[in-house]
Amino acid sequence: MKDRKTLNEIAAELRQKYGFEGDVPAVLAANINRVYAAFHTLEEEGGNELEVQAAAKPVRDAIADYNDEMRMERLEAMEDMTYAEAMASYMGNQCVTGFKFSNTKDRGWIVEAVEDVVLDFYDVLKATYWNFQGQIDVLCVFADNLMKWHFKDTERAAVNRKAISPGYRDLRKRMELDLGDLSKVGKTAMAVQFTKIVANLFHGTEIQPRMINADVRYVIQTILKTKDKANNAGAFVFSNERTIVNAIFRAVYTRYNRLPYEWQSQIDMTKNPGSVEANKAMGEESLPAEKPAEVSAETVEVPAE
Repeated sequence: MKDRKTLNEIAAELRQKYGFEGDVPAVLAANINRVYAAFHTLEEEGGNELEVQAAAKPVRDAIADYNDEMRMERLEAMEDMTYAEAMASYMGNQCVTGFKFSNTKDRGWIVEAVEDVVLDFYDVLKATYWNFQGQIDVLCVFADNLMKWHFKDTERAAVNRKAISPGYRDLRKRMELDLGDLSKVGKTAMAVQFTKIVANLFHGTEIQPRMINADVRYVIQTILKTKDKANNAGAFVFSNERTIVNAIFRAVYTRYNRLPYEWQSQIDMTKNPGSVEANKAMGEESLPAEKPAEVSAETVEVPAE
């Protein structure tokens, strides 16, 4: 996300070069119209695929500038609020208005107004929290604790995970986040620690949910990725600070609003499996015929605070 200085400089350059007038949003919107008109002209004249893609880039760049301006204006408004007011505002809506450039089936390439331009919690925290870096350090220590607990740090022969620095270990002790003997750390311990982290992060606000095990699993799954490379061992990839902070907020948002996590699967297991017949060549016996079971939705009861 571009900062205020950069956005102002972009707008000033556009004013000078194209004679646009108005404030920064007006100038950036005018630039979208300019580059989209050029793109549309090329498309109508029958430009080839490479030419169309080349002309599409300035449109995407212009939209990115405008959307960053909308994010920045929201952040600037939050800076004038108390921390509690800013957090309540962001909890209510994590998006700003902006534009999107897409190739639709019925209308072709269009620029359209949208209301779902995401403003990251990382940027909100940076703009509103008095000790941003200190809070980031604490959240990263907690994330490392999740990895330490997840891998139990007893599988060193199977998972080669580097230890954190002495400075972070000292911070973990000062914040009373040391896990101690992992063999004695139960499955709810990280949810308890998560609740403590949230209470500190949202101190002075009404956002004080009691975190549960599902929230812990969500954060672990979000910040821990895997990497598959030919002729190499599989790799676990620990996410960057932005991903960690955003994942923690999404878990807090889910618990604060008492929502169940959505389950998405790329495998459709609501239908019968593709291999329902016994493989006689492999010596498999046929199972007795049964009436196919009906698959219904599974629901999750979200515990009250």
